[in-house]
Amino acid sequence: MNLECLNNIITSDLAIHIDLTNVKSWDLNSGFTSFSLTKYSKAYSDNINLIDLGLTGFDNGRTDVMWSGITVTPKDNLFSMYRVGYNEIINPDINNTSGYTATTRFDLYPIIAVTSGLTGNYFDLNGGYLQGFFKLNDFNYELLPSRYGKGITIETLVNLYPNSYGR
Repeated sequence: MNLECLNNIITSDLAIHIDLTNVKSWDLNSGFTSFSLTKYSKAYSDNINLIDLGLTGFDNGRTDVMWSGITVTPKDNLFSMYRVGYNEIINPDINNTSGYTATTRFDLYPIIAVTSGLTGNYFDLNGGYLQGFFKLNDFNYELLPSRYGKGITIETLVNLYPNSYGR
């Protein structure tokens, strides 16, 4: 099966181009993170310290430390998506709710990376998914336009297993 863009879809000047056949676009060693090979021509990012990323990132497995943050720099201008998981927490006692993370788990949201010479590389999501952010309110950070002037095209391959019951 040829997974090249079909029907002469324009591939130059793409705002996002994630190609799982390109090792620069995905990395199994970073938790199935997917990176765009291209960037939106007007993307911008300043030096930003997101000190409260852990408040949400902890809930979805992006970090295993609730009080952690990340620093975004002007070089962080490529769209990326991260695997979603959860943190298994053990509280030392009933009065301590900050928790201690035993491990970040992905078993409820499984993803399998498949590399095949016949169909190319792909993610078998099995209920798992990836997420990322492209704009931060009140910060000088935007990776995609708020609105597309000439529409948007997304090409993807969806395979429903015979026993998937349409899910």
